[in-house]
Amino acid sequence: MLDNVGTFNVASPIEIRGAAAVAGQTTQGFAPFGAGGFNSPSLLGVAYSGPYFHDGSSHTLEDVAARHKLGTSTIAGSLSATDLADLLTFVKSIDDATPTMPNATDAFIQ
Repeated sequence: MLDNVGTFNVASPIEIRGAAAVAGQTTQGFAPFGAGGFNSPSLLGVAYSGPYFHDGSSHTLEDVAARHKLGTSTIAGSLSATDLADLLTFVKSIDDATPTMPNATDAFIQ
């Protein structure tokens, strides 16, 4: 299921375009992907699903934290070394044994 998060702009040069999703191919003549929405990925097993980013340019979660923008800094630049280590340990621990957290939809359905 795709989630329309309201961030897709067909005119933006940063949108992934057709063949550009495959390294070494041109984007000329291809419409961008994403107009239908975004498939929000789960964090379940994310430690085993690298490489990361749309172009596979980050091979570790540590690299993601060092490069992913969070406001005017990066995730790594916004946290203390201890907090970053704790965050990465937590994210790497999320797997199929992790209990799910109830949310408002769960309460509504019941």
